[in-house]
Amino acid sequence: MDFNGSSAIGRLEMPRLTTTERNALTSVEDGTTIFNTTDNIGQQFFGGIWNNLGGGGTVVDASETVAGKVEISTQSEFDAGTDTGTTGAFLTPKNSQINAVNSTQNTNISNNTTNIATNTASIATNTTNISTNTAEIPRFKYVTATRNEDTLS
Repeated sequence: MDFNGSSAIGRLEMPRLTTTERNALTSVEDGTTIFNTTDNIGQQFFGGIWNNLGGGGTVVDASETVAGKVEISTQSEFDAGTDTGTTGAFLTPKNSQINAVNSTQNTNISNNTTNIATNTASIATNTTNISTNTAEIPRFKYVTATRNEDTLS
């Protein structure tokens, strides 16, 4: 940083880097600020990305038309089941409700695992039965009879 005392008014000058130089930086910490000479704009590193500062950037259109309608429902609406989603309500359930859902899902997983084991055992039993039944199927010998013989061979 350069505090220039050559004029009556000092200035704070940020490091001036091209986009290539900026991208070559390692171990960048949140809050690091530079002036990007490629894009001609101040930038600050935050949350793993470089963000433009001040003018030159675009303003996000967060109008209801573009972003949709978001409302926070009350806990009583959530508990009563009147949070139908038709208003775009965003709900944050209580921890006890999250835990109840997790518990139900864990029970379902456990039941499904038991069912899989039971079905696997049934398949093994059925395979054995098929083998046994196949062995018990009578074998027929095809013979021809003649009109003059009393017995079949």
